[in-house]
Amino acid sequence: MILNLGLENNPYTMTSDVVELINTTILNTFETSVIMSEGEYKGNEEKTAIIYCNCESDDIKSITNAVQILCLVFTQEYIPFELNNDKGVLVAHPNMKLEQIKFNSKYFLK
Repeated sequence: MILNLGLENNPYTMTSDVVELINTTILNTFETSVIMSEGEYKGNEEKTAIIYCNCESDDIKSITNAVQILCLVFTQEYIPFELNNDKGVLVAHPNMKLEQIKFNSKYFLK
């Protein structure tokens, strides 16, 4: 599983913090690694954590629910993920009224 996590207004920007918080979600991940890169959000450059992790589940609904929790923890409007190189999913923050945006592989970092 690969997640892209924007760090612009994220309170957790240290790699160790990101790994710890990812590993403590209901994703039940193991072997998590993070690469820092430059991404883009709404036309602006944004430092982005590319998170690679092995996830015990392959149930998209449960993973989406866990990523919604990560949106809350990391104060992110959206967090995209890709599971097993399949079609990506863009998860929106559950408490924000956001426009529906579809996953776009052009902006997804691997």
